[in-house]
Amino acid sequence: MNKKLYFLHIPKTGGQTLIQTIVPILDDNGIKYYKNTLPPHTEDLNNNAFLSGHFGTYPIDFLSGFDVACIFRDPVERSLSNFNYIYPVIKDREEYLSIDSYLDKLRYYLFDDPNFIFHRNTQTRFLCNSADPFIFKNYDWGSETNRDTIAKNLMTKGWYVDNLKTNFDFAKKQIDSFEIVGTVDNHLKFMSDVYGWFESKYAIKMPKIEERIINNSESEHLGSIYTTKDLKKMLTKVEYNRVAENNSLDCEVYEYVRKR
Repeated sequence: MNKKLYFLHIPKTGGQTLIQTIVPILDDNGIKYYKNTLPPHTEDLNNNAFLSGHFGTYPIDFLSGFDVACIFRDPVERSLSNFNYIYPVIKDREEYLSIDSYLDKLRYYLFDDPNFIFHRNTQTRFLCNSADPFIFKNYDWGSETNRDTIAKNLMTKGWYVDNLKTNFDFAKKQIDSFEIVGTVDNHLKFMSDVYGWFESKYAIKMPKIEERIINNSESEHLGSIYTTKDLKKMLTKVEYNRVAENNSLDCEVYEYVRKR
């Protein structure tokens, strides 16, 4: 391997579209990769050309020599998408059962639920901080419990990253050091840049990129399906601005990336 690429995958930023598209291509070309819920071990960092996961800065803090790709999303949309994603996990909690309408459940999650304050400025936190690999030792990943369900429960309890290094100046420094940076509203350009990286570093011919619909989270409540776009329309302007204010660092980071 002459070069390694780490996809610093911030949750709910369209990263699965990239991963699902590129992994079969890597398989066809015999290029080793690591994609997992668990943070990689040393051998995973050394022996794979492509790494992806919700690990924050862990791989690049642990081992130098990675190029980094990262994509960002409008912070309000990301927050709404995240609610839809974790709603199946939290819907049976007593406080959510006591709330009738889906909109009021969303409002509680965004503004009042103390369990999710740490979800604010998620993108900047991932950009600046490392995931803690040791916390996973407290969970039995070999049990009958579905791994995805465990992952969602971990996510709702703040397992992802710390918050010690989170600030705008450091975030800008990180972005400027990354090889590939993009935004969800220009997802094809980001995909093209990643494909180009593999063509230049591994001398392989990448297929033509086909436009794909990014998998937006959706949930069901009382027989109705709610997408991220639906939730965005349901919020008042005051509420929308309040979500943006609660994610002010992410808003700054997002605009910085868009203007680069």
